[in-house]
Amino acid sequence: MQQQLNHAFTRKSEVLERQQEAVFDASAGVDRRMDLGEFTRACESLGFASLDVDGALRAFDSIDVDDIGYISFEKFQAFVLSEKVRLYLSVSKCT
Repeated sequence: MQQQLNHAFTRKSEVLERQQEAVFDASAGVDRRMDLGEFTRACESLGFASLDVDGALRAFDSIDVDDIGYISFEKFQAFVLSEKVRLYLSVSKCT
């Protein structure tokens, strides 16, 4: 049973990573960097409806620690993971 759970978790992680990469590619274009507008559109397409314009700006600024106006896929991916964990925890507190 543990092996089945590990396989299911690995499969779900792979699907999530491909989904994030597809959204990033569609939003970031050929330069593989994402600016604030691209970041906001990507968040919308992933269903982060609770992230309003001010929230997107704050999130982007917290990710863009070098203040260069762009983030990489790896930084975007880390943000998506943390946002999904945050949403999961907020829903699990309600139940």
